[in-house]
Amino acid sequence: MDFQDCGESVLAGQPHTSCQFAKNVHQKYVSVPGDSVEIDVYSPVTGQTYAMACVRSGDTVTCRGGNEAVVRFPYGG
Repeated sequence: MDFQDCGESVLAGQPHTSCQFAKNVHQKYVSVPGDSVEIDVYSPVTGQTYAMACVRSGDTVTCRGGNEAVVRFPYGG
């Protein structure tokens, strides 16, 4: 899978994930406790909220969910 660098170490899986959504996923993830969580995240591109399952593996968090979205970022970053 190809990823677009959205800045601040946040990566958006292509072609299904926008940087705006990826950054929202990252912000939501760091606001909840736990390594592996399910979060609901709003996409400003589609105007919809999607369920994302986030799993920490070592120093990396990968979130997958709605419309084949994939977001990756460092844990604690």
